[in-house]
Amino acid sequence: MKKIKIICLPPTSKKNPYQFLMVQGLRKNKSLEVINGFSSRYLGILLSAFIYKPKFIHFDWINKYYLKKHSITTAITIPWFIIQILLIKKILNINVVCTLHNIHPHDSNQYKLNKIAQKQFLNQCDWIRVFSESTISKIIKEYKINSKQVFSLPEGSYVKYYKNKINPKEAKKILNLKNEKILLYLGTIKPYKGILNLISEFSNIENQDIKLIIAGKVANKEYLKKINDSIKNNKSIQLINKFIKPDDLQIYFNACNAVVLPFNNIENSGSAILAMGFKKIIVAPKTGVLPDRLVNQKDFLYKNNLKETLLKAIQLENHKLTEYGNKNFNELKKHNWLSFGKYFIN
Repeated sequence: MKKIKIICLPPTSKKNPYQFLMVQGLRKNKSLEVINGFSSRYLGILLSAFIYKPKFIHFDWINKYYLKKHSITTAITIPWFIIQILLIKKILNINVVCTLHNIHPHDSNQYKLNKIAQKQFLNQCDWIRVFSESTISKIIKEYKINSKQVFSLPEGSYVKYYKNKINPKEAKKILNLKNEKILLYLGTIKPYKGILNLISEFSNIENQDIKLIIAGKVANKEYLKKINDSIKNNKSIQLINKFIKPDDLQIYFNACNAVVLPFNNIENSGSAILAMGFKKIIVAPKTGVLPDRLVNQKDFLYKNNLKETLLKAIQLENHKLTEYGNKNFNELKKHNWLSFGKYFIN
């Protein structure tokens, strides 16, 4: 039986665990042949299409192909991107499909141009995968696409991808922590992640036995200054401004009692799924996929009451923290990386 050929763009690498595990899951389906496309920003789409002649080209993020530093350059690049999509669809009869991670790219202020590119692209897609049912109505409204084009399928877990051998006592020793309760934010530190709001809300909590660790590389010097100014001399907050190596994630997660993800606006969160794999309770906004994935700890999802929700988590006894963490871990078993493959088989 001839296998169905799929090209993945942008090309995947092990540096991106989501893409790597997605491709691994697809390749376990014996009906599929999954190939990384060419990496060129300007010709990668056409080269992948003409050389491999796949049945599907699957996109995860498209802004690589048109989004530039200056809006004038972006405006020039968008038509070329759309022309490539039309060429591979109309001439080569390739199915264009995608996984939409967010409604709009987080790191760009070119809102109107992004919307034009996304709308043109999404309306050419044969189908669009999102991670939550709640996202479907949002993208239909935003991009005026046919509801029959869209389906929801959560991603799998990262449990076996990262090391998790160190115990909490050893982890705290490595980080020079004592017996206080530890709240952890871990990940890249950018404005949309809501770190300044987290610092502000945490600073209003009067409890000497709590520490907030913010670990990850800060986006730029200007934002770093804002963070340092907001922390001031608060000894209960520790900023670790560096990239956390994959093998060191286990140290931070096992040292903490709860994870905080104070995002301003998201549809999906690999960070939440990562924390679930380390058996952690998670304080996070009630938005996007989070109410679906964190269904066993809904009391710790907030709308406008981050401080109160932080206090609620902090006040839990250790056995309750462990109980919620185990529930989150077990919830991961409901989803896997293999199930995506069936959508490529007609």
